[in-house]
Amino acid sequence: MAKFEMNGVDRIIDELGRMDALTGPMAEEMIEAGTDVVVETWKRVIKERGHVDWGTMLRTVKARKPPGSGEVVAREVYPMGKDRKGVRNAEKAFILHYGRKGVNGKGEIIGDHFVDQIVNESDGPAVSAMEAVMGKYMKE
Repeated sequence: MAKFEMNGVDRIIDELGRMDALTGPMAEEMIEAGTDVVVETWKRVIKERGHVDWGTMLRTVKARKPPGSGEVVAREVYPMGKDRKGVRNAEKAFILHYGRKGVNGKGEIIGDHFVDQIVNESDGPAVSAMEAVMGKYMKE
């Protein structure tokens, strides 16, 4: 009968246990690093596209944990809250992105799809920031 022998399994199990203990803090820090990049990109693109009148939408771009996400490590990034007139800042971003038809030729807003630019420009740098955090934990 064949004999099966394994060496070093205990060390692998210990290492996996250590990695499991680091996963929560590492994931939080990774998401935070990526979120910082996305928030800064939102703010930069809003300025570049000239979407600043009073600056309310710009100042309210923040990250938050999605409601009902429980233990899931996730963040939402968009303009939050309302302006002094009670208009939601996310609604303003939506209208600036997609546009709005006017009435009798007045009030039309041509959308410039600025959120697409935000996604395209923040994707790579956000992933790189998250990978840097993961690399730091892997070296420990």
